[in-house]
Amino acid sequence: MGFKIYWETIIFQLLNFFILLFLVTKFFFKPILENIEKRKKLIQEGIEKQKEYDEKLKKIKEEYNKIIENAENEKKKIIKEAEERAKKRENEILQDFYKVLEEKKKEFELSLKEKESRILEESKEKLKEFVVEILKENFKKKDNDELIERLLK
Repeated sequence: MGFKIYWETIIFQLLNFFILLFLVTKFFFKPILENIEKRKKLIQEGIEKQKEYDEKLKKIKEEYNKIIENAENEKKKIIKEAEERAKKRENEILQDFYKVLEEKKKEFELSLKEKESRILEESKEKLKEFVVEILKENFKKKDNDELIERLLK
């Protein structure tokens, strides 16, 4: 029993293989490879867009952080200015109060001096009247008139 090679079968098998290879390549592998290439492009575009979005998001976050930082600084500045204005206003009110208080004190002292003066004058007048009455009772009319004149001067 020998081993015999049938060249016609081998050639026919090779021909069938190449026809099948051509058909599979043309109708199956080529569309599959084209789909794979399309998907690669879509994936690459998606990755590039993702990178762009990441960069934009990073910039937006940086801007947001700057805005927040500026807002915080502005808030601190406004609070500080408000505190300074309040302190200044408080000092102005206190100064006005002390001025009014000083004016009232001066008015009171002036009124007190006027009352003292008036009371002193009234006391002098009453004392004169009293002295005159006592002298009238104790001296004669003639001596009394002379004494009264001297005292009144």
